[in-house]
Amino acid sequence: MFSRKPILGLRLFIVALLSIAMMLWEIHYPEEGEKLSSNISLVFTPLVDSINAPFSFFDKVAKNFEARKALLQENQTLQAQVLILQGELQKLKSLQAENKTLRGLLQSAAQSHHVRLMVASVMAIQANPFHQEIMLDKGSHDDVFVGQAVLDAHGIMGQVIDVSLYNSRVLLLTDPQSGVPIQDNRTGLHGILMGDGNSDVLRWVNVPPTVDIKIGDELVSSGLGGHYPVGYPVGTVVNINRHTDDQFLDIEVAPSAKMESSVQVLLVWPDKKSAR
Repeated sequence: MFSRKPILGLRLFIVALLSIAMMLWEIHYPEEGEKLSSNISLVFTPLVDSINAPFSFFDKVAKNFEARKALLQENQTLQAQVLILQGELQKLKSLQAENKTLRGLLQSAAQSHHVRLMVASVMAIQANPFHQEIMLDKGSHDDVFVGQAVLDAHGIMGQVIDVSLYNSRVLLLTDPQSGVPIQDNRTGLHGILMGDGNSDVLRWVNVPPTVDIKIGDELVSSGLGGHYPVGYPVGTVVNINRHTDDQFLDIEVAPSAKMESSVQVLLVWPDKKSAR
C-alpha cells in the first residue's frame, strides 16, 4: 500500500487521460492545439530519429553486404567462364600445333622414296646424361622392328632398339651410345655424329683440323651402314673448337629433330621391309 512506484494500470490511466485532454483541447482550441502538436513534434522528432538511427544503419549495412555478396558471386561466375574460355583456347592452340606437326610429317613423307611410312605417338620420354630414349605407341603388332629409323617433322630422331607387341623404344641420336653417318650438304664431306647425353647437342667426331667445315653447314644422313634413310636432315654446325694440342676438331652440331618436344613421329620402312 505504501509503495512509491505507481502501478502499471495507473500509468496507463494517466496517459489515457492526457491523450483525451489533448484531443478535447485540439477540438475546442484548434489553433492552440496545432501549435501544441507542432511543439511536441519538434521535441520528440530528434528522439525518434535517434532511436531509428541504429536500425537504419544496420539496414544499410545488410543491403551493402547483400550487394557485395552478389558482386562476389558474379565475379566467381565470370572467372569460371574465363577459365573455360582459356581452356578452350589452349585446346585450339594444341590442335593448331598438332596440325602443324602433321603437315611437317606429310612433307617429310613426300620427300621419302620408301614404300611405307607410319605415324606414331610419343608415350614417354627419358632424357638424362646417360639415356636419351622415347617410347612409341606402335610395336610388333604394327610390324615395327629393331633398327627401324624414326623421324619427326624436322629430321632424324633415332632408331628403334626394343619392340613389344604394342610399344617400342627408340634410342635418340643424342644418346651417348648413338651414332649416325652424315654428309655435309655444302662440301659433300662424310663423317659420324655421336650423342653426348645433351638433347641439344651432337658431336662430329674424328675430324682433322684441315678439312673445310663452317658454322652453319647443314648435315644430312648419308645412308651408309643402312640404318637410316638417305638425305634427311640431321643437324647444323653451331660451334667449331680448334685446339692446337689436339689432332681432331671439336665440332658441335644442333640436331634438326626436336628430341624432347615432338609428340608425333614417323616410322620408316625401307624397300626390303615394305612387303608383308
